[in-house]
Amino acid sequence: MNEFYNFTVCFTLVLFLLVEPIRLVLGMRGNMREQIPELGGFLVLSVFPQLLILVYFPLIQRAHYGSVVFPVELSVCTLYLSLVVPELLLGYNCADRVFHMLSIPEPT
Repeated sequence: MNEFYNFTVCFTLVLFLLVEPIRLVLGMRGNMREQIPELGGFLVLSVFPQLLILVYFPLIQRAHYGSVVFPVELSVCTLYLSLVVPELLLGYNCADRVFHMLSIPEPT
C-alpha cells in the first residue's frame, strides 16, 4: 500500500471517531433544549465530515491502487449512510420548526 492511502485511511478514521460523538451530542442538546445553534452544528457536522467519509469508504477508496474494500465494509457504510441521510432530513425539519416557533412573537 502506498503512503498516501495509509494516511488517508488513518486520517478519515480518526476524524470520524472525533466528530461523531460531538455531532450526536449537538443534535441531542439542540433537540432537547430547542436551540438553533446546536441544531445547526449538528447539521453542518452531518454534511461535511460524516457524509463525505461515508461516501469515501465504500466508493472513493477503490480508486487507490492496491486498496481492498471488504464486502462487510461496503454493507456497514451503506447501512450507516441509510441512517444518516434520514437523520439529516429530520434534523433539518426539526431545526426549521424550532426556528419558526422561536421567531413567532407571542401575543400580548
